[in-house]
Amino acid sequence: IGKALDFSTSSPAQNTALAWKQGSDMQTTLARAEAQAQQALAVDAVENLINAYAYYLDECMPLAAARLFAETGSNQIPGIGLYTGELRIAQALQMAYCPAGRQESVLTLHHVLQPVVTVSADGQSATIVSRLWQIHVAGTEEDYYLLGQLDAGAVMENGQWQLVTLNT
Repeated sequence: IGKALDFSTSSPAQNTALAWKQGSDMQTTLARAEAQAQQALAVDAVENLINAYAYYLDECMPLAAARLFAETGSNQIPGIGLYTGELRIAQALQMAYCPAGRQESVLTLHHVLQPVVTVSADGQSATIVSRLWQIHVAGTEEDYYLLGQLDAGAVMENGQWQLVTLNT
């Protein structure tokens, strides 16, 4: 990984100084590479959280969706309100998206498009903004198509990424 050290034309003191300098550069490079890897993992994790949230809504699994949130996480649902905590979020999602439960003859999709994830410098928190295309097809006058924006914040907590805010 790096350059070979050439000691052929320098003194032992210079050799030690050269090795230390190159080692320091390697350590800095390694630290940067580790930070970039953490940033990339964070981007993937946050995108996965949002996609899991959408999937759970599609499948009428509000409790599973609510479990993606941190203990003090909050979810703003248009026309319903702002809810905090797993149980309150699950109840609100049930009321908003599947009051009658999962129905075989109904297709609902929450399609997340064009996500933009911004990760903090320490790699422990992130925000995501994306477009949300919601489709509901039941073959009745209740069919609808909505386009909106999804804004969310996430944190690394107890070794896993969790949502702290989500607004649609």
